[in-house]
Amino acid sequence: MTKVRRWTDELVIDEIQRIYENGEPLSPRYINRNHGGVYRQAFNRFGSWRKLVEKALGLEYENVLACRSWTTEKIVEEIRGRKAEGKPLSAGIVSEEFKSLHDAAGFHIGSWREAVELAGFDYEEVLKPGLRRKSESSTKITKSDVIKFIRDRHGRGDNITLSCVLSEFHNYAKAAEYRFGGWAEAVRQSGIDYDEIRQGNNARRAGHQFEKILGDILTELGWDYTKYGKGKWKPDFILAEGDHWMDAKLSFWTSSIPAMIEKYLPCTEKLSIVYLRGPVEELIDDQGVTKVSVYRLITQLPKEVEKSFIEKLKLIEELADRADVA
Repeated sequence: MTKVRRWTDELVIDEIQRIYENGEPLSPRYINRNHGGVYRQAFNRFGSWRKLVEKALGLEYENVLACRSWTTEKIVEEIRGRKAEGKPLSAGIVSEEFKSLHDAAGFHIGSWREAVELAGFDYEEVLKPGLRRKSESSTKITKSDVIKFIRDRHGRGDNITLSCVLSEFHNYAKAAEYRFGGWAEAVRQSGIDYDEIRQGNNARRAGHQFEKILGDILTELGWDYTKYGKGKWKPDFILAEGDHWMDAKLSFWTSSIPAMIEKYLPCTEKLSIVYLRGPVEELIDDQGVTKVSVYRLITQLPKEVEKSFIEKLKLIEELADRADVA
């Protein structure tokens, strides 16, 4: 007996997102011919195909169709070209001057900021021109106030990168620009090595981006998972197929792996580590822990999907290499 699919609004949206991410055309003619059920549900539930596409993808319909011609490599190349020509890279200006690039970056990479960083630029530097124009109004906060603020945050282990301070304590970032000529100089005059702070921040970005893309890969493979849900232990992924924990690491040789194995292994039947940099292989060590290269994992995907992930992974490798992290 054939199982009847019971459509819901959420299921229709999930299906159109899957179709788009698989690289299929979104023209009404193609969808009606190849995904007739979704096409009919678009009208039944959302009133039109256009309304469903805009709701599901969060982009204007014309821009959705235009995004099809973009790839991660082309986005990065365009960003580097703008930088070489001396054009601003802030999200606000790019969204006005080159909206299709801005929207494509959001869909293919996750956000404009992430796209700029994958292109090899520090987004904090991108923000500085606009910050400098506003800094002279921040005269009430003194040099000693800024230094105390920085030392207090650093002493507590809080993030003291410019991007974090801008989002939470904009007045101190502006005051540092006015009093010291820039946030980096303010941190240095507080007795802290800002280059080391930024290097650590690049490492965190690379790790977060790799974890995000690994989640996308697992979804493409059809592997259901949940995130961070085992009491005091927080593996990156808990796979639905039994008691299987999975962690994402930037390198095969990451120094924290032995401690992580010692902590997690007694609590789960199966433990896997997926790494970005290292031998492209899969092995099981003496403790029964599976270690697999993400490049080995994606060979199970269709070639076009695999190619798309390789582009993104190589850019994260570049970011990790610049941070010189294990």
